[in-house]
Amino acid sequence: MTLAEILLDTYRRLKYSDTPPTGVTTRFTDFANQRHRRILTTPGISQLRDDLLTFATVASQQIYSLPPAVGKIKTIFDVTSNQRCLTKRTLSWLRTVDPSASAETGTPEAWIPFSVRAVQNQPSAATGIYLDSTAAGDTGNVYVEYIRTGGYQASAVTAMTGVTGVQVGTDTDIIAVTKIQMAAVAVGTVTLQTTAVGGTTLATIQPGAQSASYIGILLWPTPGAVITLSVDCVRRIPQLVQTYDEPMLPLDFHYMIGLGIRIDEYEAMDDDRRGAAGSEWEAGMKKLLDWTCNDASYIVVPGGAGSRISNLGPNYPADSGFE
Repeated sequence: MTLAEILLDTYRRLKYSDTPPTGVTTRFTDFANQRHRRILTTPGISQLRDDLLTFATVASQQIYSLPPAVGKIKTIFDVTSNQRCLTKRTLSWLRTVDPSASAETGTPEAWIPFSVRAVQNQPSAATGIYLDSTAAGDTGNVYVEYIRTGGYQASAVTAMTGVTGVQVGTDTDIIAVTKIQMAAVAVGTVTLQTTAVGGTTLATIQPGAQSASYIGILLWPTPGAVITLSVDCVRRIPQLVQTYDEPMLPLDFHYMIGLGIRIDEYEAMDDDRRGAAGSEWEAGMKKLLDWTCNDASYIVVPGGAGSRISNLGPNYPADSGFE
């Protein structure tokens, strides 16, 4: 089901018109995203976010911002050069073992977590920076913090002009960007780059978001050439923004988003139906946990040894309670 289909079903169940006031649509969309995140961060169910992504190294570049879809790193491995998993290390280990790591090049053997970064790439040289969007509707203010040549911190507030590139402030000696924050959610894909048209992309803000965020890592040794590394990861949960967006859930459980919207609306309206809807939610979550964690061919044998998670909760034995 798409976001539009989920919202339409919810409108009808709550006896709204098919085209309710904008405030209702905004509120229900917020409820939908909150429920979507609540489901996909539940232990066991969160494995629905597992993914495999890749990124390319750059010769002599030690620090990397992983693709924005990466929410958490599980494993980084190399299938093209040395066919091995990279070992996760700490920054203190790196400084102890190899203080001159940035100058040591070769095939990476280890990766080190290195903060959450506002940009995917920093400018390669002092420059001005520019904003544009794929949507004409992006015309709000954007707040950007950056570092100028010499290490001076500065910031600027810039009004976007939709698809036309606009310079951030007036400084042309920017060497690093530390924060980018929109006053309102992006309508299209907003890009921060080094020229008004076709420059090096520093960061992108996706529709429905207000800021950019990337997981940063260090590689050791510093790559001496371009190689492709693979990342087993947990994906970030995308915002349900466009009418055609779909939840990251099995199709049979898309109804849970609409059910969650109704629960939140009942709570907001102090409606007694919240209790019954809450019970339905708990039953749905147990079924989704069973669907996610247990093999489809698994057969429960009464009195036999089992290994499934009970869908009745922690106070019941494994394999109990399944329909």
